[in-house]
Amino acid sequence: GATTCIPCKEMKPILEEIVAEHGDKINLSFIDVRYNSSLTTKYKISLIPTQLFFDSAGQEVTRHVGKWSKEDVVAHLEELGFI
Repeated sequence: GATTCIPCKEMKPILEEIVAEHGDKINLSFIDVRYNSSLTTKYKISLIPTQLFFDSAGQEVTRHVGKWSKEDVVAHLEELGFI
């Protein structure tokens, strides 16, 4: 995402809540693509917000593009068995 992106800013408190509730089970990071353009290229990110989900070995298992509700993010994390 980017700190200047409206949907990204709207997701920030959602992500903070998820970390507060499940931070012992997951590692969640917000990466600003403006300052980390090499990651944009590496992970082929063309739209933001984009959420990437990695397994414990660091392999991408799935991704979502666009704003998500807290319930949708949590449901996806549960589907993946992360929480």
